[in-house]
Amino acid sequence: MSLLAILAALASASFNALASALHHQAGARRSGFAVVLHPRWLLGLVAAAAGFTLHTLALRLGQLAVVQPALVSGLVFALPIAALLEKRRVGAAQLGWSLTVVLGLALFLGLARPTVGPPTAPAGILAAAVGLVAALAAGSYLVGVRWRRHRPALWAFAGGAGYGVVAALMKQDVGLLDVGVRQLVTSWAFYALLVVGPVSVAVNQAAFNAGPLVSSLPMLTIANPIVAIALGAVAFGERIASGPLPLAGQALGFVVMAVGVVAMAAPALQPRGEDV
Repeated sequence: MSLLAILAALASASFNALASALHHQAGARRSGFAVVLHPRWLLGLVAAAAGFTLHTLALRLGQLAVVQPALVSGLVFALPIAALLEKRRVGAAQLGWSLTVVLGLALFLGLARPTVGPPTAPAGILAAAVGLVAALAAGSYLVGVRWRRHRPALWAFAGGAGYGVVAALMKQDVGLLDVGVRQLVTSWAFYALLVVGPVSVAVNQAAFNAGPLVSSLPMLTIANPIVAIALGAVAFGERIASGPLPLAGQALGFVVMAVGVVAMAAPALQPRGEDV
């Protein structure tokens, strides 16, 4: 397990959290060009670019099974950043749930111990694996169109699965770029990333808009790293520790992370009152 990959992933999560907080604040009472031209929105764009760059670096240095779960910590970083920007204090309960997310992440990574695979995956195997995940995500989205009651969770699965695919495509593109620019621009993975990325963002936003955040966030939190881990194993030859006890511990780590994420997000669903 690469310490540098974990550090880069955590740094990426922190910059993404900063970007989200800045964009949320800039758009709170503005619309259209007034949002895009606001200094905080532009600063958020810079933070998002930094987060993307660090995410790419993390995927270059480490395994999908390490990087994607580590990005769950973004919500932990978002909490104090948003509080600082809004000039309010963070409640003790939210700090406790932040610690829960971190503990769940540590439990998973400590027991998973992912092995390192090759820098690039065989194009055919990756294409087949991505195609299968895309079909599952599309099916989940279409079921959500008809099944309104469970639409947020179904669409969140589709968006989270898309993010897992994006991570795999990014890792493939980074590996190809190390060989040469020509290998990158002649690869299907490069163009697939340009399509899957924006679609995943749109589906994820639709899931958030379809109902309460607690209806979609747990599925998104879990689907993203699980899909990335599966693609890492199938296409990139990464392996995580197996056996009843390690697998049970890894599952427990995911559950702990999901519970912490939901508990942290829940206050955003309540009417605004005085800060604690």
